[in-house]
Amino acid sequence: MAGGRRRTGTIFIIIALILIIALAAFYFIFFRNQAASPLPMPNEGGSQVQQNLVPVVITVQYIPRGAIITADVLQTVELPAEKVPQNLYFQDINDVIGMRAKYDLEAQIFLTRNLVTDSSPGSKTAFQIDPGKAAIAVPINATTGVNFAPQPGDHVMIIACMTFIDVDPTFQSRLPNYTATVMAPGATETGVTASTTITSGGALSSQGRFELDTAFNQPVYVLPSETGRPRLVCQTVVQDAAVLRLGKFPINTSDNPDQAQTQQTVAQPQEGAEPPPDPTSITLVVTPQDAVMMYYLMQSGANINLALRSAGDNQQIVTEPVTMQFVMDQRNIALPAKLPYAFDTRINELIYPAYPRTTSPVVTNPQQPQP
Repeated sequence: MAGGRRRTGTIFIIIALILIIALAAFYFIFFRNQAASPLPMPNEGGSQVQQNLVPVVITVQYIPRGAIITADVLQTVELPAEKVPQNLYFQDINDVIGMRAKYDLEAQIFLTRNLVTDSSPGSKTAFQIDPGKAAIAVPINATTGVNFAPQPGDHVMIIACMTFIDVDPTFQSRLPNYTATVMAPGATETGVTASTTITSGGALSSQGRFELDTAFNQPVYVLPSETGRPRLVCQTVVQDAAVLRLGKFPINTSDNPDQAQTQQTVAQPQEGAEPPPDPTSITLVVTPQDAVMMYYLMQSGANINLALRSAGDNQQIVTEPVTMQFVMDQRNIALPAKLPYAFDTRINELIYPAYPRTTSPVVTNPQQPQP
């Protein structure tokens, strides 16, 4: 009985192995034939499908903003007509040649009509200003212009220093006011007057105040010894402004863009020649509101100074306004005590050191030693 059961189990095992081997052979042969046989093309065994293709203009290399577009930077590719919106892309290269790029265009970009503009009106400089920004010229010298270090593409901070005085809110004039004597109409020592007479001593009659003299315990009238001193404050008014140009722009009197580009090239001075004069202005790109504020500060007589920022640093920096009290508190400056002794040399004002501009002598013949 036990021997019969063992033979039956062996037979089942052999049958299972045969089935597994048969299934594996079928799977291998079937999928190998599927991989070897190519997929049927859409046009095999039937009529060929005709696609309606249209040309579209693309860029083949980088085009900087404001540059004139030429044929060598363009090519056309064909796309299905149903994938191309009507009147969105340029389909003919000749329609784009001579236009200017509104933005920096990378290679392999489909040209749409809002990426380019006609090159005839306006100046090339306007294309260097980002949308939503404006350019304004600011007068500078070597001190306020960071020794003329900023160049196009740099970013600067704009610091303004202003002075404030006390004024009469009604007269809007500097305090203190002048006092005057008012004589009513009537008899006087010199005769009879029919109108009110107002007499003032001008600057000699500045309005003072009463103070109590501690020695005599009597009130005395105190007058100012000079006009009120203005109070100075300095603060960053523009945190990030892009430099568009240092110095004046050349005047373009030609309609030839190539000649205009040549005119904008600054000639390099020859060796030993007199260096070009220092620029007197710098053109900055700011927001329209900052442009209005900058013009107001220039008209109000504020002192404007530039500070060159690190390359690639465009973060917003919050600074505190600097006054005399701020400097003394932050830098631990003590008010000098009134001592019973002093330096023998009297100093009434501080003189800022100034260094005259020196130029190298013009070398006429480098082979001969100069005397």
